[in-house]
Amino acid sequence: MDDAVRRLAENPDHLGICIIGGSAHGYEFTGELVQRKDGTLLRRVWNDLGAAPALAPVDIEIDLEREWTALNAIIPPGSAEEPFAALERLKKGQLEGVTKVLDRAVPWDAGKGRFATLELVVGSRRLRIMFRRPLLGDPFVDMPVSRLYRAIWEWPK
Repeated sequence: MDDAVRRLAENPDHLGICIIGGSAHGYEFTGELVQRKDGTLLRRVWNDLGAAPALAPVDIEIDLEREWTALNAIIPPGSAEEPFAALERLKKGQLEGVTKVLDRAVPWDAGKGRFATLELVVGSRRLRIMFRRPLLGDPFVDMPVSRLYRAIWEWPK
């Protein structure tokens, strides 16, 4: 995922890039959403059984800059509460003051082991988090991570 920053720098017409990766049933999966400066969105998804396909235009309503700002408001990058550390402390019940905010934005279910990583780069700003990915049938929760996940994977609906 570190190549998101490099790829964004190499494409001056791109505003931002979001990459979500994880695993399910022994397979690695990756999804990518790119927003061009003109607002056009491109998407691709793949797993470890094949090569990544080309980016293809997609007609969805999402703005990577707005989602970065929303995620940044929950856990500012560079703060004492770096995303992975904050989530680990949340998992252990040590963040009582922000548990409700984080729990809605980044649902955490330590017992099910269904985690994914999200990297969102907009301009020179970068945010990386770990979150509990939804399962088929999970309800949609209107929060930044859920909106980005749905934009890439087209579910939950």
